[in-house]
Amino acid sequence: METQIFLYSVYEIELNLELDNVVFTSPEDKQYIVNTFMKSNGKLSARCYIDEVGTWSYTLGETVVNIFCTRPSLKLHGKIKACGKNNRKLMYEDGTPYYMLGFECDWLFHIDDKDEQIPKATVLLNDIAQNKFNMVICNLWANDVKWKETGGRGTCYDFSNPFETPYQRNLDGTMNYDELNLKFFDRVDKIFNLANELNIVIHLMIYVWNKCVPWPKLFSKQDNAMFKHVIDRYAAYPNLIWDISKEALNSASGEQIKEKCNIARELDPFGTMLTVHDDRFCRQNPYAINIHSIQCWDYGIHEIMLEIYNNAKPNPLLNIEHGGYERGVYDVFMGSYDDPYICLERNYIIAFAGAYTSYYWQNAAWSIVIWNYHELLPSVRPNYHYYRNLYNYMEYMNYENAYPAPAHSPCQMCMDDGNYYYYLKLRGTRCVTLNNKNEHIDAQTLEWYNPLTNEFANTYTEEFKGYHAMPCPFNQEFSILRIKHN
Repeated sequence: METQIFLYSVYEIELNLELDNVVFTSPEDKQYIVNTFMKSNGKLSARCYIDEVGTWSYTLGETVVNIFCTRPSLKLHGKIKACGKNNRKLMYEDGTPYYMLGFECDWLFHIDDKDEQIPKATVLLNDIAQNKFNMVICNLWANDVKWKETGGRGTCYDFSNPFETPYQRNLDGTMNYDELNLKFFDRVDKIFNLANELNIVIHLMIYVWNKCVPWPKLFSKQDNAMFKHVIDRYAAYPNLIWDISKEALNSASGEQIKEKCNIARELDPFGTMLTVHDDRFCRQNPYAINIHSIQCWDYGIHEIMLEIYNNAKPNPLLNIEHGGYERGVYDVFMGSYDDPYICLERNYIIAFAGAYTSYYWQNAAWSIVIWNYHELLPSVRPNYHYYRNLYNYMEYMNYENAYPAPAHSPCQMCMDDGNYYYYLKLRGTRCVTLNNKNEHIDAQTLEWYNPLTNEFANTYTEEFKGYHAMPCPFNQEFSILRIKHN
């Protein structure tokens, strides 16, 4: 018997046999030992990631089953991989560039508590996909926030203290850590599947230590069972990045987190990219991770990110939390920056330091989740469209080929893609001023871009060398200037 499937798909089988694993053989004779896991219907299942065209096979008892992998679907590009100079860039497995743009939604798996049709997650994920967010950062289990003052409590958007968790509850509502809540994971499956259809990567933070989660003891039998189930169940998904822990060292040691990284590697036969939400851990353990995550709220974020870019080991860089939490209807958390403009500017500054970045809206990032932002008055809606502009411009500038370069300018940041220089002009400055005695620039038409309005404009500059000021047609607005190489 033979089944057909697209390249980069998840192939799932249900078993009538009691097996710990199923061995899949690829067309190039690679073998993948795929662990089984239990679903809520009482059936054992196994999922294999199909990454080669041709005939795959697996054996159940005396039956050999063949799977024929045909050409890829136009929507599927494979798992995320590192590429580029010093492994600082990301691409899909088929070579398509991946400009990572994250959207924080810690409570994503809880906003449809007990609703198997996931209506709220469906609205939210479709909205962010339409605005070019291609990664959602979420917790496997989030309970409540630790800070005392948070707006939105008691509203229909308050998803704190969810009943459904990765573990079952006893009749009195207390946790039963000896039994996994398989219906909870069935619902998570649906979110993974929908995100995959929308080309959204699930950045899955398995543990979190600052969301009041009553975890069982780390490395206990109950903890190990949950961790293994998660890896076995989701490793085959192409739209996945493992994040072992948010606030990683708050309640676990570096050695414990490193051991969890090792276990995830051993259980995952498909080599899914992995990170830890902690700059210190990533600096000290660069070969335990594939993506270096940074949390930094500092004002001088560009210099800090450049220092990491220039000195950290070869992994892509992700500033997963830069202190910019765009204000919403409810004040949920008082970070360093909540003005929509400043939050956007910090994302560009980080991008111009060669790193990927993420967006936080206070009314989606944590326990208060306004999934249907279209129903808000326009004056209080989040500025998702700013990030659609950001994504489109990074794609336009071929970010996969652009790297930080000396700006030779007192206040601008520069990227160089081999054909053009890109200068980031922050608000409050009127021009891009160059002062490089060794760089000769031909007379040319300059291209300017306004990230707020999505406008392009042209100005002209004569041939020059050394000090030269180029006025911006958008005056003091935040802008990007593109200058062609000689």
